[in-house]
Amino acid sequence: MNTQASMTRILVVDDDPSICDVVERLLASSGYAVTTATTGRAALEAATRQSFAAAFVDLCMPSMHGLEIINGLRALAPDTKLIVMSGLMADCGGPPAPDFLGMMTNLKGIERLSKPFGRQDLLNLLPDSYIRRAPNQGTRTN
Repeated sequence: MNTQASMTRILVVDDDPSICDVVERLLASSGYAVTTATTGRAALEAATRQSFAAAFVDLCMPSMHGLEIINGLRALAPDTKLIVMSGLMADCGGPPAPDFLGMMTNLKGIERLSKPFGRQDLLNLLPDSYIRRAPNQGTRTN
């Protein structure tokens, strides 16, 4: 991986590559080193290779639900700040369900981000102390 040690690393997990691209560009332009993953397995593998200050995780992912990814990240890296993101207020493709994104607020150490969101919405979830100004050298994991 080509991320510089002086940069704060952020993991972005979303099955939609366009969401990964947008979030990567927004965070990289603010001085973060960004690693993207489009599967839960790739996200957990990335977390075994390097540490991340924060992880943005889509709630509705195929084959591995966002909650499973979050639990895996917690086990691998308990100090990583976890932010769950979703545009859905119901379960992933099933019948209407409780507001899972809203319930994330009640879980210790997890913040939520509703789609659509903007650059400032992302940055508001990351403390200023995370920022390390340097050229972006993000990595992609699929």
